[in-house]
Amino acid sequence: RSLVAMAVEVRRIIVRGNTHTRDHVIRQELRHAAKCTTYDELGEALVDATRRLQSLGVFKEANVLLDADPTPLPDTGKVGAVLIVDVVEGSRVSATTGTYVQNGEGSMETSLLAKNLLGLAERAELNLTRGHQQSNSYTLDLVKPRPFGHEMSLRAGASKTSVSHARVASYTEKVHGAHASAEFGAAASARGSHTVGYDVAFREMGKISPAASAAIQSEPRESFREALRYTWAVDHRDHELAPMQGHALRLSTELSGLRPGQARSIKQQAEFGWHATLWSRIGLALGVSGGVGAIVPLSRTAVPAGAGASADGPRSFISDRFLLGGTQNVRGFRTHGIGPRAQRTELSAEQRAAIEAAAARPTVQPGQWMDTGFAGMSSHAPSDGPALPRGTLDSLGGDLLAHGMASVSVAMPGALGRAGVRAHAFVNGGNLVKWQDWNQSGSTFMDRMTSFADHTRVATGVGLFFPTPLGRLEVNYCHAHRRFGMDTTKRLQLGLCSVFF
Repeated sequence: RSLVAMAVEVRRIIVRGNTHTRDHVIRQELRHAAKCTTYDELGEALVDATRRLQSLGVFKEANVLLDADPTPLPDTGKVGAVLIVDVVEGSRVSATTGTYVQNGEGSMETSLLAKNLLGLAERAELNLTRGHQQSNSYTLDLVKPRPFGHEMSLRAGASKTSVSHARVASYTEKVHGAHASAEFGAAASARGSHTVGYDVAFREMGKISPAASAAIQSEPRESFREALRYTWAVDHRDHELAPMQGHALRLSTELSGLRPGQARSIKQQAEFGWHATLWSRIGLALGVSGGVGAIVPLSRTAVPAGAGASADGPRSFISDRFLLGGTQNVRGFRTHGIGPRAQRTELSAEQRAAIEAAAARPTVQPGQWMDTGFAGMSSHAPSDGPALPRGTLDSLGGDLLAHGMASVSVAMPGALGRAGVRAHAFVNGGNLVKWQDWNQSGSTFMDRMTSFADHTRVATGVGLFFPTPLGRLEVNYCHAHRRFGMDTTKRLQLGLCSVFF
């Protein structure tokens, strides 16, 4: 009989090299292989088991060998087999640091990763970010890949963030939150990945500038958010940040306001990317990407009573709305420079001088502890009070979003190309509106869609991009061909694109 069709029975599994990893974590990845009855099935199962072991992320090397079992078998016509698993464990603690510019703010990020400390292939991820505009973020995540050998991953974590929107919206937001999720499958597989999650957060608007627009002043100062989310994603691209071939699609739905009495809304978003190699010799590739989104309030008002809810219809929280403009989506426009905006309050010269003087005063005495945890440096600390923002407009965000981009990219010659730097030329555009503007733009759905399309912003540009561990770093020279109202543009643009389709 052919060897591949010969009946086989796996009698033993031997695990070697696992100093810290528990045996059952490795053995559960070979459960399917242990049930195979022919050499043909067993060979395919061992290839898959090796891939699964390597994807746990805790081994430098993982190999599975097949050997004959010398133990005599009853007269069953089967050949006894032994599976020998050899692993080399990787480092259990690592750290990375980096700097980047995003949303007009320079930031430094430090990440600490602890793997396999309990021997269960688990991960603990601590991420610390500090921005020059006093934004900061502390996030702790615990991850358990493939519990009980199932093709899924469990994640739970907590975060504390302070995000400065002073430059674009005249306020700072503090968020204390927790999250939990379960991911089934893998985005690179044919069926993609399915993620179900739960988020809870307490949000607080603070340091609102006296020059903030009336729209920002009318926003609720505090809000409690509870949400369920579901995401389906498939990603068959050859690279996440600099793809030359393949396609990707992500669909997400988020339901917030789960308890009685809370404002309820549903947020839906779709993002896609398609890429094809035109000339592999020089790395020439064509790419088309884009996204659409909508926030649909399910209760009459999506903000608490007295918070300035519009009489024209329901209104969403500013923190939940979509933002458009910048290297993240529509290049050639400033960060959050497209869509609904409001004129800031004009202050007198005396008011401005008083605010600037208060902002320059230190809030603590020399030698006292600051938020950074360092002593002796607080005499140079700025005030915790609101400062005067630059510019005259506040970005308010929107409820209906659409954007797209078509680009041609090519590898740079020489050392730049070997380092992964690519040049690209692109045309991109998009639009962002509030529900109130959508309802007032026409009497029928087609009239509103026509108005939405007619107000699409368009820009073209050329530039360089480079994939980094923090995201896709881009420097572009752009020209905006179509802009409306209070949109703000930017010709020379440097920024980080954390997610690229």
